[in-house]
Amino acid sequence: MENLLFTLNTVLPVFIIIFIGVILKRINFINEDFISVASKLVFKIALPSLVFIKVSNANLKELAVFSELLYTVIYISIVFFLCFIFGLIFIKDKSRIGVFAQAVFRGNYGIIGLALLDNMLGDAGLSKGAVISYCISSL
Repeated sequence: MENLLFTLNTVLPVFIIIFIGVILKRINFINEDFISVASKLVFKIALPSLVFIKVSNANLKELAVFSELLYTVIYISIVFFLCFIFGLIFIKDKSRIGVFAQAVFRGNYGIIGLALLDNMLGDAGLSKGAVISYCISSL
């Protein structure tokens, strides 16, 4: 029961925010223009700022665990390439495959992954996730 409550406390806030966004879109409170501008704001300003702040405040000696970085890079690379293969099979417009694979990786790790790390592990987890995010984006 304790594990279930911990999981709900970790995951539920993220999905509540996503659900609120879906509802606001369905009742036309937000539109595609807002979503486009908000996405640019998040991906070009807010997320890089968060990563910068967390990496600059982190004790890199404690965070730079090579095995964790290696595991994460391998795992995310596998997910990226699986999405790419999925795109080759199911997406008709082949010029959109790279965009699809990148969006799956970036959206899931950048938005949901970092939010879950913050909810699960607090600043220490978010700092570690930010370092990993920086390492991956540098590849």
